Amino acid sequence: MEEIFPFGRPVTGEHLVGRESLVEELISLVKNNQSAMLVAPRRYGKTSLLLEVMRRLKDEGWYVGNVDFFDIPTLDKLAEKIVKTTIENKFISADKIISAARKGIMALRESMEIKQVTQNGMEIILSFPEAEKDIDALLDECLDFPEHFAAKQKARMCFIYDELGDISKMNAALIKKMRSKFQMHKKTVYLFSGSQESVMRDIFVDKKGAFYGFCRVFELGAVPAEPFKHYIIRTFDRAHITISSDDADGILDQTQGHPYYTQYVCQTIYLNVKEKRNVETCDIKDGFEQALVSQQTYLDSLRASLKHDSILQLRLCAFLAKDEQRSVYSQFDDNRQNIYSALQSLIKKGMIRKTDNRYTLTDPFFKQYLRRIEL
Repeated sequence: MEEIFPFGRPVTGEHLVGRESLVEELISLVKNNQSAMLVAPRRYGKTSLLLEVMRRLKDEGWYVGNVDFFDIPTLDKLAEKIVKTTIENKFISADKIISAARKGIMALRESMEIKQVTQNGMEIILSFPEAEKDIDALLDECLDFPEHFAAKQKARMCFIYDELGDISKMNAALIKKMRSKFQMHKKTVYLFSGSQESVMRDIFVDKKGAFYGFCRVFELGAVPAEPFKHYIIRTFDRAHITISSDDADGILDQTQGHPYYTQYVCQTIYLNVKEKRNVETCDIKDGFEQALVSQQTYLDSLRASLKHDSILQLRLCAFLAKDEQRSVYSQFDDNRQNIYSALQSLIKKGMIRKTDNRYTLTDPFFKQYLRRIEL
C-alpha cells in the first residue's frame, strides 16, 4: 500500500523533499574523499538526508555504515555496532556471528559466515564476549575496523555517525580518539550529524575543537517552500484529493516548512478528507489543531524540562513565541549576563537559533503551544 505523507521515521526517495541539491553535494564531497558535518534541530530530517546519501552510494557499489549515538548507551555497544554495520556490507549476519562468539570458539568456527570476515574482524568479534577485555583497546580496534575492512575488500566506504553531540554522555575524550584515527584513513569517508548546534560547532568549527578543519560544515534549515508545496499538491493528487496552491501555502505557513510537522499535519488532513476528496481552508485549521493536540504530552515535557532547568529559559521561550522581533534584553529585568547565559543554553539544546542577530524558536508546534498557555 502506498504511503501518504509518512512521518515519525526517516524517509528516502520521493518523500525526502527539497534536499536534492544538498544530497548531490554531499555525494560529490564523499567521492572526492571529503568528510562533512550536518547540523540541525531534531526532527529536521538530518537522518533522512544522510540515509539517502548512503542509499545512493550503496547503489553505486560503495560500502556504507551507520551508527546513531542517540541509540548507543555504552562504549561496548558502540564498538559492537561499528563492527556489525561494517560486516553487513557482505550480507553477513553480524548478530549471528557475535552470538556464536559468545557461545564459545567452537560455535564461532562452525559459522560458515566467519569465512567471509577479515582476520582482523574475527579477532575483534572474539573480543566481545571477554569480560576482562579493555574496552578502550577494543574501541581502538573497532574505530579502525571499517577502514581495514574496506581495504581488505578493495572497496571504498562512507561511514555515518548520527547525533554525534550525544557522545558526551559516554566519554568526552572519545571524540579526540576518533579524530586521531579518522584523519589517517584512506578508504573511508565520514559524515557526521548533530542536533545541538553549539556542541557541534565546538567540535567542528572552533579552532580548539577536535575535528576543526576536518569537515565541510552544513546547517540544515526548514525545507524550501516551493518544492514542499509541489510535493503536498502532488501527494494529495496521487491520493485523488484536490488541494489549491493557496491552501498548500496555508499548511506551510502553519508549520513553517518544518519537515516532521508538515508531514504530520498533511497526513492528519488526508485522513480527515479522504472520503470527500478535496481540501478546504477549514480542513487545514482542523488538521493543524488535531496535530497540535496529539503532541500535547511531548510539548508538556519540553515545558517541564525547561522549567526544571531554568524558569528564565522558559520565560524567554514564551516571549519569543509571541514576539521574535523585539530584543529580549529590553523586555526582561534580569541581569544581562543571566539572559545571555540562558539564551546560549537554549541554543545548545537546539530549542532556539540566532540568525541575523535575532533569536527564533526552532519548533513551530512549541511556539503555538507557548502562545496558548499560562506559565
